[in-house]
Amino acid sequence: NAITGMAAIGRPLDGYVYIQDAAGIVINVSIAADGSYQTDASGMQPPFIVRAQASDGRVWYSYAPSLVPANVSQLTTLVMFIANGKADLAVLYDNWVQRHDSLTASAMLHAQAVVNLNFSGLFERQGLDHTVYNFFTASFAADGTGFDAVLDAIGPISFGAGIYQFSNPAHQA
Repeated sequence: NAITGMAAIGRPLDGYVYIQDAAGIVINVSIAADGSYQTDASGMQPPFIVRAQASDGRVWYSYAPSLVPANVSQLTTLVMFIANGKADLAVLYDNWVQRHDSLTASAMLHAQAVVNLNFSGLFERQGLDHTVYNFFTASFAADGTGFDAVLDAIGPISFGAGIYQFSNPAHQA
């Protein structure tokens, strides 16, 4: 009955993960030094929206349709942003009880396919098949290899009203 995952954006996040269920129950847990988190979700009702808040105040989001791993990264946030019609994810989080049905499985699958395709070169360089890799649930370490190397290469993503912007000084992107 646990929800586990990694909270990393190319480095482990420091801060807390907040998990809200379909009934509006919210639990939170500290993010470990390696970026991992685990919390008991017994008695909670899926689907879940996950919010990771770093100590600097920045926030990222993720989603779990059931008691499955729920990694949190700039790409999980991007997928949710696209699947949510490019609307503010803080509003979705604040209104999850009323709006969780609006985030459909097909919208999530489509948005993840779009993101995976757009970053397919980075996935392939790390030996990850972009056509099947699910970064919401796949196990990884925040160690600069595999999927974490993809996050390192992408760098931070800023989200605004209907837009997202990449900023990666290492790649002048």
